[in-house]
Amino acid sequence: MLVSDADLERVRQAIPEHPGLSVMGDTRFDSVIERRDGLTAPEWPKGFGEGTLFVAGSTWPQDEECIFPVLRQALDEFPELQLVLVPHEPTEEHLVHAETFFQGIPMVRWKNRDQPPPALRILLIDTIGLLAGLYRGADLAYVGAGFTTGVHNTMEPGSMGLPIFFGPRYDNALEAKRMAELGCAFSIDSPKTFQSQFFPLLENPEHSKKLGEQARQFVESQAHAAGKCLPYILR
Repeated sequence: MLVSDADLERVRQAIPEHPGLSVMGDTRFDSVIERRDGLTAPEWPKGFGEGTLFVAGSTWPQDEECIFPVLRQALDEFPELQLVLVPHEPTEEHLVHAETFFQGIPMVRWKNRDQPPPALRILLIDTIGLLAGLYRGADLAYVGAGFTTGVHNTMEPGSMGLPIFFGPRYDNALEAKRMAELGCAFSIDSPKTFQSQFFPLLENPEHSKKLGEQARQFVESQAHAAGKCLPYILR
């Protein structure tokens, strides 16, 4: 039982006489969709979540070095833009780095969300375990670790109908590669490439929504692998 045609071809080349090879798909898609269907959008702080919402999820310092300068410029040029920053490790050092970089822009930490500043633009997540639900209420997403160990879970924001950005290391994720090929996800390797892909979507929200719908359709098209595998396991 294999997850893709590419895997099937690799096994055939390595073991031509292998009997009974079948492509069943990846059961991770079933898990993501099941979890998505049980999530609701979070209760945002007062006055937040009404504009264009961008979630930077599970970011490492290398991700932030690339995207933070562009996000700061975007906040200046697009008044409706609001950010949710979700560090991969919400240590005090990491949180303070974000607060320092965006100094002067109204920001609040998640734990203090009941007391937001006026005209809140940035919600800084200082708690783990919230990311999937945060994607639920967003319009666009960045998924971290594409500059380090390999991109994290792109299926979650894709299943929510979001266009997705990530760094250059995504060979570890077949679904990220496929969404990039479909044009509903974007690999970036510098602030310049991020801006060139990100700003057009902020300027054209309808096009952004169409790309997000393509991502959602792709994720849903990969579902039902578990049901295909079960009869083989039971035999």
